[in-house]
Amino acid sequence: VAVDLPAIVTFPFVIENTADAAETITLNVGTGGTIQANHTMTIAQNNSKRFELTISTTSGSESYIVRNLGTYLT
Repeated sequence: VAVDLPAIVTFPFVIENTADAAETITLNVGTGGTIQANHTMTIAQNNSKRFELTISTTSGSESYIVRNLGTYLT
């Protein structure tokens, strides 16, 4: 009997905003993507933000979710 198990991969990443002026970086998702509810996806000048990306495949359908793990000064 063949069983279709989901394939899930999770990894952290960091975005660092080293802008020389008050510029904000905004992280957006595309097709198949979701932002964790109530998670801010902006990075202010001179800040870094840690994120976690989880990619899953079930029955040939791919999706991903991005989570904010916190902000720190750079």
